[in-house]
Amino acid sequence: MNCSYCKKEMKKEADSYTNFGTVLDLEPPEPVLLCEKCVRDEIAFWLELGVMPNHWIMAKYEKALADKLGYIRCGEHEYVRWKKLKL
Repeated sequence: MNCSYCKKEMKKEADSYTNFGTVLDLEPPEPVLLCEKCVRDEIAFWLELGVMPNHWIMAKYEKALADKLGYIRCGEHEYVRWKKLKL
């Protein structure tokens, strides 16, 4: 299996997420598989922007990222958007 970003071969992905599809998709999108380096790059990217990504099936790194950025999940359902806490 290869990292979806850098194409590096890996025995096991460090993390993964699945994007939302479109109404034209007949099947759900394929998961995005990330190696350890690309997970670190992805976290740095979102920290620099100061916002949370929104994926259909979220990555493991997103909960720690939310804590750093001050976001919480809004709603009980697993697939809802993030909300910024007002401090």
